[in-house]
Amino acid sequence: ASLAFDASGALWVSDVQANTIVKYGSEQLEVSGAPAPDVRLAATDNSLANPSGLAFDAAGNLWVANGRQTVISFSVAQLAASGAPVPHIVLALGPPAVTLPEGIAFDGDGSLWVISNDGRLAKYDRSSLGASGAPLPSVRLVLTGYVLFWSLAFWPAPAGLPMH
Repeated sequence: ASLAFDASGALWVSDVQANTIVKYGSEQLEVSGAPAPDVRLAATDNSLANPSGLAFDAAGNLWVANGRQTVISFSVAQLAASGAPVPHIVLALGPPAVTLPEGIAFDGDGSLWVISNDGRLAKYDRSSLGASGAPLPSVRLVLTGYVLFWSLAFWPAPAGLPMH
């Protein structure tokens, strides 16, 4: 459902059917075929429920948009080996900010933007991402005229958005 590259050039891919996330090292991306992933993350107590969005923060932590109205984070240390790690941060999100997190992206300031499948877009300041909880967004937008959103990306940063 989603993919993201980490700072080393490894490709991370989410599978909403199997509720897993896998990593392919950069060397595996140089050849064709179906290599076995270097790392496979599985769910712990439904921690990965339809993992539909992936993004890395500047520190290398992996953030995941979940079908349980959460965005979770795995630390760099948790990404080193296969297993079913307990997320080190769980953000409980929900209406009115977002209804079902689908896509996520970090802006240049380290703030997390989350988009719902119904067009609700919310910004969570970097200062609110350090611990589990239910942070309030600093910006909320509702995009109308569209039916389904799945993904979000900022590169280069779009001019005119309240990103700073």
